[in-house]
Amino acid sequence: MSDLERLLAETLRDAGEGYEPSDPDEARRRFLERARRRRWYGFVRLAAVGGVAVTALFFFTRPTIEENVNRPRVPTGAPEVVARVAVGGAPVSIDSTSGSEVWVAGEDRLVAIDPDTNETTGMIIDLPADEVAVGETTVWVAHDGSTGTITEVDPETG
Repeated sequence: MSDLERLLAETLRDAGEGYEPSDPDEARRRFLERARRRRWYGFVRLAAVGGVAVTALFFFTRPTIEENVNRPRVPTGAPEVVARVAVGGAPVSIDSTSGSEVWVAGEDRLVAIDPDTNETTGMIIDLPADEVAVGETTVWVAHDGSTGTITEVDPETG
């Protein structure tokens, strides 16, 4: 007797005292059908609980209205010009670090600009430059590609 047949016999015996199915094959078929349905309902319940969990996660982790209102927006119109600073020539490279001067490399000079006043700081170095890179304590200037040199500039002394 297989496990399934034993389970069927126990189920039929537990159904009532003296219960004898009129057609054992039909009883077995109905029992197997109910077992399949229970298994299917279990999967459906599991999927429903999973769906509710995913939906709750979505709704409880998304930004609130206040967070959406305070989120910085991407400008949609043309950028607004805040200031124009003359650097004496065409700028070819610009760099800065937070809270420090803005360094502009031009065709024949290196200029430091104070971002608070939008004016040059007086630190103008006659130095042809193609690129400028600002570190924490120094400014690096790349020269004309044909010379293959870079220069380190002290931002305090020039």
